[in-house]
Amino acid sequence: MRTLAQYALNVSYNTINNNNGGGSNHPNILRGIYTNTAAEAGETIRYNTISLKGGGTSQAIAGIENAAGSGASANAINITSNSIINSTYTTATTGGFYGIKNSGAPASLAITDNNISNSTFTGTTGFFYGIFNSGAASTASINTNTFSGNSTADPTTGLFCGIYNN
Repeated sequence: MRTLAQYALNVSYNTINNNNGGGSNHPNILRGIYTNTAAEAGETIRYNTISLKGGGTSQAIAGIENAAGSGASANAINITSNSIINSTYTTATTGGFYGIKNSGAPASLAITDNNISNSTFTGTTGFFYGIFNSGAASTASINTNTFSGNSTADPTTGLFCGIYNN
């Protein structure tokens, strides 16, 4: 699911599985939900269940990726109560996995009550981030998220991180 320039957006109660066993894993950049730029937008992303199967080697995959909401003084981005589960990226060498990635910079950001579990990443020089926030929100709340059963190969120069908040 991809959006661009959407305002007061609500993405809720979706089940996304790019390969339930009957096809091939996606070999390029892969996102379950991608809310692209929308200056000053507010949005809610909640109660979604996402399972991704990456088939590339150097690309990134993301359960939820938000780039919307920058430039406002009174907007909110809420990413809550989502499940990113049973995702795999076993062909990765330098690629990476984001459970939830935010680069938007709203007035208020909440990434709460999400479940990122039972996902496998095998890149030796890539990365695994449960939650990655590089957006400069005025107020950010990243709490009560659950991480369990996630695994990676023994990264030689890679990174395995639950929460990254810059």
